Amino acid sequence: MVRAVHGEMMYLFQLQSQLGDGILRLCQLFHGGRALHGQHGATHLNKGGGQLQQHIESCHSTAGGKVIGFPTLGGSFFRPGGDALSVHAQLIREMKTGTWANATQLPRESELANIMGISRTQLRDILAVLECEGFITRRHGVGTLINRHVLALPVRIDLEQEFMDMIHAGGHTPSVAFVKSEECPATAEEAGKLKLQPGTTLLRVQKLCTADKKPAIYCEDLFDASLLREPVTAQALRAPVFQLLQDNCRLNCFMDIAQLLPLVAEGELAEILQIAPGTPVMYIEEVDYDVDGNPILFSRQYFVNDYFRYNIIRKRL
Repeated sequence: MVRAVHGEMMYLFQLQSQLGDGILRLCQLFHGGRALHGQHGATHLNKGGGQLQQHIESCHSTAGGKVIGFPTLGGSFFRPGGDALSVHAQLIREMKTGTWANATQLPRESELANIMGISRTQLRDILAVLECEGFITRRHGVGTLINRHVLALPVRIDLEQEFMDMIHAGGHTPSVAFVKSEECPATAEEAGKLKLQPGTTLLRVQKLCTADKKPAIYCEDLFDASLLREPVTAQALRAPVFQLLQDNCRLNCFMDIAQLLPLVAEGELAEILQIAPGTPVMYIEEVDYDVDGNPILFSRQYFVNDYFRYNIIRKRL
């Protein structure tokens, strides 16, 4: 992919791996934040002159005729193709701060599929997920509308979001104050959540995340210690627990069921969160399941109310 600037215009070209007669296929052209395509775009290409053409051909030779990445209007690059999760995340970023940050709707499906480097079938599946999450609304005869009021929400507890990302989205600087692990026998409650026998050896991972160096989220993650294929390193413990399960146990969390329960912090919990005993906190109990519906992770999560405003998107069926 080549980024060529002529005057105030930004040209985005997808270079063919086999040039043949030397023709370049114009994939997308941005001018003043508007996308120009087809003959109109080709007209602007011709206005670029021989110097622009020479620069493109030189870059094409360096790139070996391969698509490297698409520059966005914000100056960042995204790469076409990839799995559904990466394209899903990329589309959200582009709607928030990238190419479509100021747009009211996404390009039509055929055009968007070409931009993202995926098939229209793949794109429709991803758009269906984005619509279920509330980020977009698809209307027949109108197009794919971007829901700015939903994109603007910094923290949503109806979507999976890593703690560090959640703290950052809330406008704070995240860090990990401590993380530690220990093996412990499963209590009756924990065994019931994970469908194990009471007394089964669990690995308990305790982590305290801070916002601006003040305690914000305390979490305890528990799973069957026999799932571990190798010793757990300190570095692995600092990563999200989902990454630990994937890398060490070869397990992927497909979905979770969470309960929001009322709780006031007392004793050790109040001390860890550095709040007065009796202070209300948001408490979430969560069980994560693999794709076959087997419980693999039980979590207790405690959130200090000073740092977040929690949002849930609910849609009429």
